[in-house]
Amino acid sequence: MGEIDADIMISKRIFFGHHSVGQNIIEGIMENYSSLGINIVNSGDIPENRGCLMHASVGVNKDPLSKMRSFQETLSHNALGDKIDIAFFKFCFVDINKDTDVESLFIEYKNLIEGLKENYPDLTLVHLTVPVTQEERGLKPFIKKIVGKELWDTSANVKRELYNKELRSVYAGIDPIFDLAMWESTEPDGKRSHAFYRGKEYYYLFSGYTEDGGHLNELGRRVIAGEFIKFLNGIK
Repeated sequence: MGEIDADIMISKRIFFGHHSVGQNIIEGIMENYSSLGINIVNSGDIPENRGCLMHASVGVNKDPLSKMRSFQETLSHNALGDKIDIAFFKFCFVDINKDTDVESLFIEYKNLIEGLKENYPDLTLVHLTVPVTQEERGLKPFIKKIVGKELWDTSANVKRELYNKELRSVYAGIDPIFDLAMWESTEPDGKRSHAFYRGKEYYYLFSGYTEDGGHLNELGRRVIAGEFIKFLNGIK
């Protein structure tokens, strides 16, 4: 993973909107990197004369549009967007499934970002790829394949990869992107947990980082939180 410091990050005022996987990342920072001096606070009053990583739940799971609205409302409340340096939110893996219209969702997201950039020209907006889930294993997926049923994790991960590819394509080199899906699928030896669906490559959550197939276990929290800190510390 390499050496981790947070010298730049701790001087910034950062807002992170999330749900469960985001909470996993926050927990990973508190469990493993408390010595770095990152001031983690729940959303509310901004500490005076001190950087912080503010975080709060935004929107409702399985309703990605509600998360966009909630993020926008959070930045407008008490003019938060004018008082902080960096802001971002993440979708959860449950927000994109096999039936999601990825193109329409991304258009909504892009419109949101364009509006926020206009309203908060001094605010650095960060993008996060959508987290992925572990692939089904054992007898269950084998039986599904025999009877011609799609594996739900496969179908959903394929859609998530479509969204993530679009996000990378549009914002790479323009805005900072924390590629959560990439780190979740990167094994400790550097290999990627990947497969192919109808000839197209997609990625899934490395089994060693999860116990339930979607959320991060102790190792996953430590690894992803470390990469998260390094990423934020690199934003000038």
